Amino acid sequence: MRETLRGIKELEELLLKCMKCGFCQGVCPLYQVEALEPSVARGKLALLEAIHQGRLEKAQRITGHLEYCLLCRRCAENCPSGVETDYIFFRAREVLRGIKGLPWYQRFLLSMALKHSGLTAAATALGGALVRATGREVAEKVYQPPLYPRAVVRPASSPFISRKRGWHRASGERDRVILYPGCAVNYIFDWWGDLALAYLTRRGVSVWVPPENVCCGIPAGSMGQGGLMRDLVKRNWETMGAVEASCVVTLCPTCLYGLSEIGPRLADVEPSLAVMDLLQYVAEKGLGEEVSLEGVGPITYHVPCHYPQPGFMAEFLKSRLPGEWVELENQGCCGFGGTFALKNPDTSMDILSPKVSEIRAKGIKAVFTCCPGCALQITQGLARQEMGIRAQHPLEVMVGDE
Repeated sequence: MRETLRGIKELEELLLKCMKCGFCQGVCPLYQVEALEPSVARGKLALLEAIHQGRLEKAQRITGHLEYCLLCRRCAENCPSGVETDYIFFRAREVLRGIKGLPWYQRFLLSMALKHSGLTAAATALGGALVRATGREVAEKVYQPPLYPRAVVRPASSPFISRKRGWHRASGERDRVILYPGCAVNYIFDWWGDLALAYLTRRGVSVWVPPENVCCGIPAGSMGQGGLMRDLVKRNWETMGAVEASCVVTLCPTCLYGLSEIGPRLADVEPSLAVMDLLQYVAEKGLGEEVSLEGVGPITYHVPCHYPQPGFMAEFLKSRLPGEWVELENQGCCGFGGTFALKNPDTSMDILSPKVSEIRAKGIKAVFTCCPGCALQITQGLARQEMGIRAQHPLEVMVGDE
């Protein structure tokens, strides 16, 4: 109860920054498809005022509105008053769950799955097998690889970490890094991890893969389980902080955000190493060579919402992978949002639809992104349009014929 009361007081102080100007309306993916005030950050913040006013009986209704959010951070990044909406929403979900509480079965499943890596592996592997099976069906029907010869999702295999944990020493070592794959790469897009490992070690970078998959904490935090999120963040940094490496390299922008920004702030942890997206690391160290995509046809990219340097990603792709790049007018969220897409599949696809329609209208032959969630979402949208292409990580062509 003391923690809940402290959280309510903290929310009160944070909410006072919001001037109700409405700038968030223009960048909110949900508001753009629904035009409903409770969908946008300003509306959610107004509803939260009822909590610090003591109207706790409204907790359940407010929780529903607050969880109807992609946590994309676009409102925070564009707020002229500097309202940290992402931090507020994470804390508010925890406070509201403290008042109302998760259903017992959600508490049990979430706690068991995230606290015990063995159960996480079993549960996520099952989900991964289902996704792979669906991916193979899509591949058989619509996929003709324009670039790197991979299926939409590879046949089932053991998780990346179980195959690659520990040190992978590079010949003529020039640096040492930790490769944090994240749950999606570990269990579903495991070949992204394989490509990253090969790409780095062949260029003189020794790579350490963690001994077990410990979630970055974002899924727990998004469900209001702040205590569990803090535990996971601390576990990750206790493990990685003991490794002799120059930085942590990730293949998921949301994991990067969870490990280096929102997670440490919520857990009051100071990261002992810098956390970088793989492309950022490659550019900083001057690794690799240019790979031409001339002749492929029109190609484009999708910048994930949590990507730390959106402008950098576009610049990197155009300079390292020269080709017929086409800028999409729709540079918005893909609509995935992790658990949001699972709970709100129709709305999720409504958000994606304009982007896919533009890709189709412009005759795009390849789409690149650096987020496994975005790749899954966009590939699904492209498959529904029977376009015969998928979203790929740039690594899939950066490796060339190695």
